[in-house]
Amino acid sequence: MNPMTYKLNFRHLTPDAREVGVRHADSELPAVDAVRLREILQDMQKAVAQQAPADPAAPEIRITSPQGVFMVKAANGRLRLHSWNLKSGTREMTVEEILTTVGEHAPDAKHAAKAAARQSSGNGGGALSSIPRWVKIAALVILFGTINAVSGWMLMRPPPDLLPPHEMLSAAATERLLNSVAGEFETGSRPGDRWMTIVRTGNVRIVKYGPKPDESLLTARAATVNGQEVLITSARSMIEIKDADTLVLYGDTYKRMKL
Repeated sequence: MNPMTYKLNFRHLTPDAREVGVRHADSELPAVDAVRLREILQDMQKAVAQQAPADPAAPEIRITSPQGVFMVKAANGRLRLHSWNLKSGTREMTVEEILTTVGEHAPDAKHAAKAAARQSSGNGGGALSSIPRWVKIAALVILFGTINAVSGWMLMRPPPDLLPPHEMLSAAATERLLNSVAGEFETGSRPGDRWMTIVRTGNVRIVKYGPKPDESLLTARAATVNGQEVLITSARSMIEIKDADTLVLYGDTYKRMKL
């Protein structure tokens, strides 16, 4: 059996995870074994422990494994794992706990797949059995492709022309508002829920929990609507600020994540 490998995507980190900074471009390592993954996570832990509190960088590593997609982020100089496989959606972990979580369920997943295949073959009588296998596969590919495309479009598209009358604010006002709300928020911790990261520089990142997270990268500026300060994104959407810990986007309420 070939050893398990992981695909890594880096943000605000060098590919060896030894340096943190917004100046570092996104990068990728397509096949990393568990030994190298441990070294990278240990180096990330050292790097984020030395990160200055005012540093706007939001370092993270996306780990793609046979179990799904996991996000390793920094929180107060420690590592935090985000995944829909976790009951809480997110949890502070040691390097060894992260390695165990991203790699421990592979045998169970394989057994489940084999069991599903046996059940499918056992029930495959009647008219369906006369249809050529390649036709079934092609139909499934088209069906799932269409479902995914429509679902992604419906979930991530901005509502057209739904912005209320508003007045954009100055760069100084934008900086002040972003500093007051910067951080991480989520609608929940189950598959289909979303988490939002707002950076003081005005970058906004929204990811949907799931095996293959949908991701939106936006920018935001301050504005006023009926005298209330809001954030207007580059997708022509409005982030309402209920209070320092509560935001609303497209009718979904995001609560600040407690670290």
